[in-house]
Amino acid sequence: MASGKHVERRKTKREPSSTEAEMYLESTVYKARMVDFSDEGVRFTMEKPINFYVRLKVGEKRISRKVQLVWSEKEEKGGMTYGFNYIEKKGDF
Repeated sequence: MASGKHVERRKTKREPSSTEAEMYLESTVYKARMVDFSDEGVRFTMEKPINFYVRLKVGEKRISRKVQLVWSEKEEKGGMTYGFNYIEKKGDF
């Protein structure tokens, strides 16, 4: 990211939204291997991705989808932004 250029990798058009959504995990223990650690954090690698479930409201529709986390970014004010790919793709938007 040193170049400062944003490379668009999306294959489909995104629609902006500020609607509240829910994200949840099944109660499962995931096996991982620690790659490195420090006083500020830890990095793991896993054989399989962690799947999340999200519930969204798009217009008047309520939609539930299984997703995979593909990126995350820390925000200046301490929050986090996450990007997910749908695992089960449906044409319901």
